[in-house]
Amino acid sequence: MLGRLIYSSTALCDAAEGLRICVEARQANAARQITGALYLADNLFFQYLEGEEVQLATLVNRIHKDKRHSNCAVLDSRLISQPIFKSWPMAWLPRTVQTDLLTQAVVPRGSNPAAIDGTTAGTLFLALSQSAEHH
Repeated sequence: MLGRLIYSSTALCDAAEGLRICVEARQANAARQITGALYLADNLFFQYLEGEEVQLATLVNRIHKDKRHSNCAVLDSRLISQPIFKSWPMAWLPRTVQTDLLTQAVVPRGSNPAAIDGTTAGTLFLALSQSAEHH
């Protein structure tokens, strides 16, 4: 069954290393038919993954062990009918004025972005997927 998984974590690396993570993930994810996006802002990673549930479970176990971040928390895990990042094995969503505005519009003011609920996280990634700036 097709599922999605969204998590947040504290980045222990800079944006250049985040982009390298994304490039590595593109190669690995393409082989596993996993798609998604990685967003880094204010030392927080947000990652949206979609694919077969078994593949996602295996991947999230590896992600939890990665030393380039800490405090990994799954925000949402659910079945989906279709992917929103279907053509991207891993999109890099750089922090821009546009992504900041989208985040501010979706994440409640004054809340901890790392603790948003799954529905809000999904809405944020849907908005980011439709933005013009992704690599």
